[in-house]
Amino acid sequence: MTVFNLKDWEFLSSFGPSGNADGTWECPDLFELKVENEPGVSRWVLQVDQGNEAIAGGSGGQYFVGHFDGTTFTSDHLDTYWLEYGRDFYAAVSWSDIPAEDERRIWLGWMNNWLYANNLPTHPWRGVQSIPRSLTLRRTGGELRLIQRPVEELQILRRDHFRIEDQLLTGTMDPGDAFGGKALEILAEFQPGESEEVGLRVHVSDDEATTIGFDTQYGEIFVNGRKSGNIDFHPSFSGSHRGPPQGNDGPVRLHIFVDWSSIEVFAQDGSLVFTHRIFPRMESDRIELYAKGGPAHLVSLDVWKLDSIWK
Repeated sequence: MTVFNLKDWEFLSSFGPSGNADGTWECPDLFELKVENEPGVSRWVLQVDQGNEAIAGGSGGQYFVGHFDGTTFTSDHLDTYWLEYGRDFYAAVSWSDIPAEDERRIWLGWMNNWLYANNLPTHPWRGVQSIPRSLTLRRTGGELRLIQRPVEELQILRRDHFRIEDQLLTGTMDPGDAFGGKALEILAEFQPGESEEVGLRVHVSDDEATTIGFDTQYGEIFVNGRKSGNIDFHPSFSGSHRGPPQGNDGPVRLHIFVDWSSIEVFAQDGSLVFTHRIFPRMESDRIELYAKGGPAHLVSLDVWKLDSIWK
């Protein structure tokens, strides 16, 4: 039997600098993932977190797709692949020893950012973890990219279900009080049509809202938290954050988890993810749909009220 004392180490290999080499690299994770729709094909993923200088400012993470021979990892690409385009997903760590028959790689991250982690307006809680996410790789434009999806087990929290479909959006639409709440799971699909911007708002009151939208001019999905609630505790907290262009002809598909002080947005079937802390007032619990600059089409909206995990 081999005994490891965790004190005596033998150097095998190193990786980097590569991708975004700015800031502090830490919390690495290395694992193999299957490629969707390509039976028998897999690649290794090296994930590296940055304490600062990430894409949305402050903390974040990047990843590299390549090969691992048991000693050395070699990346297949030179450009930077970001895990997230939101501000609050950091130090992601995957589970080991998930039963082989499960076949999933699952991780979660710290839902926070070192820019303002010590200034959060909460007590006694000082932070929170993201929901667990299952990981795969998908070939997009000839490149392999990481896909993150909420684990299916979260569906056991679903309670009341409300749905509308096939609606013309012009201006702001209130789907009704039944669709609101402090903890929600939302599935929405839009066709941008002639609009300049289309999307939805959560944690809405007369003067508060967090907006998840699609800018048709640039083909970009974004999350805007500038009116999300308490934003004054740190100058770096509020902002609007965008992902890379997705094309401007739709459809736009959003899978959103809304909690009391957070939102997690999985766009375009998990290829683009935003995680944000928000601190709305208690009465900010409605949702709205909207289109600006012209009509858009709401293909469907499904909303589930969610039970608390705390019993």
